[in-house]
Formats: sequence, C-alpha cells, structure tokens
Amino acid sequence: MALEYVVGQMVPQLVGRGYKMLPKGRYFYETGEKTPEGRGKPSEADVWALGGWATGPNSFEHVWFIECKERQGREREKQWCFFPPQDNVRDLSQNAFMIDILEDRDGLHPARLAGLMSAFYPSIPVVGGGIEIFMNEKGNWAPNTESIPNAIRQAIMPIGHHLRWSLHRNFLLDYEGQQVELYLPVIITTAKLQILRKSAEWKDLSTFDEIEECFEPTPAVTSVFTTPSYVEQYWEEKTRESMRIIYNERPSIFVTAKYFTSRGKTDDVTGIKHIVAMLTTHMPTRALVIERESAHEVLSRYLEDVDAAVRTAIDS
Repeated sequence: MALEYVVGQMVPQLVGRGYKMLPKGRYFYETGEKTPEGRGKPSEADVWALGGWATGPNSFEHVWFIECKERQGREREKQWCFFPPQDNVRDLSQNAFMIDILEDRDGLHPARLAGLMSAFYPSIPVVGGGIEIFMNEKGNWAPNTESIPNAIRQAIMPIGHHLRWSLHRNFLLDYEGQQVELYLPVIITTAKLQILRKSAEWKDLSTFDEIEECFEPTPAVTSVFTTPSYVEQYWEEKTRESMRIIYNERPSIFVTAKYFTSRGKTDDVTGIKHIVAMLTTHMPTRALVIERESAHEVLSRYLEDVDAAVRTAIDS
C-alpha cells in the first residue's frame, strides 16, 4: 500500500485539543528552477495537512508538509544514519513560527511566542546531517549521500510557496484578529533510522561490519541544518511576489496598516524589503524525520507539546 495513502489515513486520527489535523491531499507548487519554456518547474509535497484553533478573534494554525519515502524489496533494508549536530547549527535552529509579521493587538502579543522559536517538540534526539547506507550485493555497505538532503529539501520548499496565504490573511483581509502560522516539515520513511553511538570511534565508521557497532536505532529524530541558499532565494522571490500582489490589490496598505506605519515603512519599496528581510531570517532550519511505524505516536506528541506551549504563552 502506498505510503502516501497510509499517512493520509493516519493524519485525521491525530487529535489536538478540540480539533483534528485534516489532510488536504498533495500540495502542488512551482519551484525556483525554470523549464525550457521559462516557467517554474512543477513540484509537489506528498501530504499537506492543516489544523488549529482560535482564541477570541485570533487563530493558531498548524501547516504540515509531509514527504513520504517508501522503500520496496531489498531497499527496505536501507538505513538512514544521522550524526551529531554542530553546536552552532543546533543553537541557531528554529521552529518556523510566522510571528514577526504580527502586531501587538486584539489580545495577541507575539513577543510571548518568541521563546517557543528555539524549543524542540517533541523530546526526541536532535541530530545534524545524515547518510543513507545499504548492503550491496557484494556484502559491503554502500552510501547514498543525496537521499536524506533531497527528502528534507522536498519537505521545506513548499513552505516558501504557502507563505502567501499568511501574508494575505494578516495584511490584505480586513478581519479582526490575526493568524499565527506554524510550519512543520516532516519526512516519514520506511527506512530504519539510526543515530551515532556516543562510544563510536570515527575510525570505525569506515570499517564496521554490523551497523550496531557504530549506530543505535531510534524511531524519530529532529534534523537541524543551515537553510540552503537556493531555498533562501526561493523564499525571497515568493515573498516579494506575494507582497507585490497585496500592494496591487490594496495600494494604501503601507500608509494605513499600523504594522508598517509604526516601523516607518510607509512605501512599497521599504515595506516589501522589510518583510523579505524578516522572513528570510525565519526559514525552516529543522525537520522531523520519523519511521513509518512511529509516525502516529511522534506526531501526536508533537501536537500535544506544541499546543500546550502555545496556549501557555498566549494566556500568560
């Protein structure tokens, strides 16, 4: 059975505090790469899911993009092996909360959520990069250095495309209240996840016969990374494009919205430049990577932990 179908059936079973996560099917978008005709290269996320809740006029929305990596036959024996993160990469890693485009109004105080940016949800191993290995026909471990980075790229790229909805909701629509977005890139795989043993010697990594000599299994990890430059460029392009659409539909936005007037960004050039500069500092720098059998448990814990933290921050 296709992993995308299994995940799509599982997601509605994940219950937050009074709401469900709802799968919306695949998420189609255009990447920053160009086709020979000059159009954006089409791409898609395997599963797109939404959920959330409201407090007064304000709302909080989970947005998940899930990349499914299924291995068939002998490929099921593939191992995803992760290594410890560099300290500075871990320290600078953030959850993709879109709070810097919000104002202090209508009972919502974005500064109270700032402390949640660096917290890890749920409590699982935090790792850096990883490599896929598998036993080849000669009985040797063979590496695939691109498999894990490609999966992470496919999970984080659509966030830059979806940002336009958050910008439109908070800058274009004249609704009372504001909407907090939390984006979560997820990879669910049939490969087995492994993390480097603390006792492992680096010299052993090129000589081990059994994977247990250097690695130990784990059902899930939070992989932290530095956002690739092509993702940063894509976010910038999409943010500029979205803000330009908002300006065309509402030319007075920069001279009427408190968000811009309080910051002295009262023309389209400085206003758009300000938004782009902020959002490109809050691009996703972590992703949840989960074995298929553990996906329900790990994502349920994530929902519970994040919701509790956000509600506590908002009500404090």
